[in-house]
Amino acid sequence: MKSLRTAVLACALPTTTCAERKAGNGNVKQASTYFDAVVTCLETTWENHFTDAGLTYGKVNVKHVTKFPKKWCGMETDKDDSQALYCAKNRTLRRVWASPSSRASGR
Repeated sequence: MKSLRTAVLACALPTTTCAERKAGNGNVKQASTYFDAVVTCLETTWENHFTDAGLTYGKVNVKHVTKFPKKWCGMETDKDDSQALYCAKNRTLRRVWASPSSRASGR
């Protein structure tokens, strides 16, 4: 049986309207700014949703990198993994701006 708070969180998210940023094809700086704006918009939605349920919401940290890490959040990664990796341990979303063939030799 779900608790009341779980049931409330399982409902539809509230609508949030955010201005869309421009991003040129192949422009990593603009793409990073666009990605950050999308995350900020989602954060607003989630924060409202949690607050309405009487819960506290902590924002995610976003890190932009240009090489795939060999490990992320204590797990091995692969060139076929997503280019956006989330780690619940440190609440960090790592966005990789690189081709799948470019893997870092470190973390």
